[in-house]
Amino acid sequence: MKKIQFVFLLLFISNLSFSQTNFRFYKTIEDYYNDKFIPGYKIAQNSFLYVIFAGESLLIKTDNGTERVGISHFCADFYSPEEDQLWRRYKNKSYIILAHGEFCFYVTPGFSSSPEYYSETISGPVKKFKSKVLTKRLKEKGLLEAYKKDKPKREFKDSVNDYFNKLLARNIKYVNLLNQA
Repeated sequence: MKKIQFVFLLLFISNLSFSQTNFRFYKTIEDYYNDKFIPGYKIAQNSFLYVIFAGESLLIKTDNGTERVGISHFCADFYSPEEDQLWRRYKNKSYIILAHGEFCFYVTPGFSSSPEYYSETISGPVKKFKSKVLTKRLKEKGLLEAYKKDKPKREFKDSVNDYFNKLLARNIKYVNLLNQA
């Protein structure tokens, strides 16, 4: 439970910089920053739903009423179904954007035993996160030694989830530094 709570805290903190209109769809990430949402579509708050065999869906409000729409029928690939969070659709799956630039870092919504993903650009293919990909990039930018020194300490009081959350926070920090370098 702590793992989930911390991930949501990280999502809130990492997405404070977005602070655009929530519960809308966007054609591009630039449209999100410029608050140019797709008119006529509004996402109902707390409506994300994942059902095994049916997939992901949202309640979407239009002029014709409110309807549950499957992810394959969303009107755009970028959307904000939760307050101050920008999500991306890729191959009919949702990914919460934690950091973006030339290297993007995502987590999946809900609970997952391996929730971390990345892409080379915001429009590139989403792949399972591997630390060796990040460390290679960090080495190229001269940030690898700082990353290694910043490895979180496992404390006696830490549960497995607490330590995972520390590692996730470090990855977000260094992806953001990588994108700034």
